[in-house]
Amino acid sequence: MIIECKNLSKSFIQGNEQINIVNDLNFSVKNNDFISVVGESGSGKTTFLNLMSGLETPSSGSVIFNGDDINNYDENQLSDFRANKIGFIFQSHHLLSEFTILENLLIPLQLSKLKTNDFKELAIEVLDKVGLLAKLDSYPASLSGGERQRVSIARALIKKPKVIFADEPTGNLDMNNSKKILDLFYDLRDFYKLTLVLVTHNISITKNFSKCYEMVSGKLNEL
Repeated sequence: MIIECKNLSKSFIQGNEQINIVNDLNFSVKNNDFISVVGESGSGKTTFLNLMSGLETPSSGSVIFNGDDINNYDENQLSDFRANKIGFIFQSHHLLSEFTILENLLIPLQLSKLKTNDFKELAIEVLDKVGLLAKLDSYPASLSGGERQRVSIARALIKKPKVIFADEPTGNLDMNNSKKILDLFYDLRDFYKLTLVLVTHNISITKNFSKCYEMVSGKLNEL
């Protein structure tokens, strides 16, 4: 298993009441799995993704990544985990409008342990893989919504992380472009030895995933 969640919970106190967002979850992901989590807004699926990716700290329980409990990491280890071991794709692409597509991809590499002369080669490789090599000198405003999301996928892949976490990556796209993004993930799967955990409200786009879960009131049910 590359990821194991053991009795994972996240809650907060509101007045005199404890609100359980993620409720005592046990969950695992194998290498090369494509896992989807669906659920209504407020069901806890984004919080669950944030806990697995180290963006939030659980109230109790563990997230085990490649045998290590990430809750035991110090700040430097956690930063290294988020920067180099995983990739994260958001619903909004968060590209920097004043920089070209190539420059947007190079920015995350500035904090990496790679040699500077490897940066552009990596960026060109991943842009080619997502079908946007011809756009490397373009600016985000000149791209379509689907193309901008492809750039965000390229940015998540550039350091070849072991796992990609994707939070509603097709939420701002129409069905045609949503299908293209999912097809792209499949195309990239073998080359990058990609493991994907994707949160979505649209179950139809993940019907061919390894497993699909529904989150209801902080609990997971396999579909």
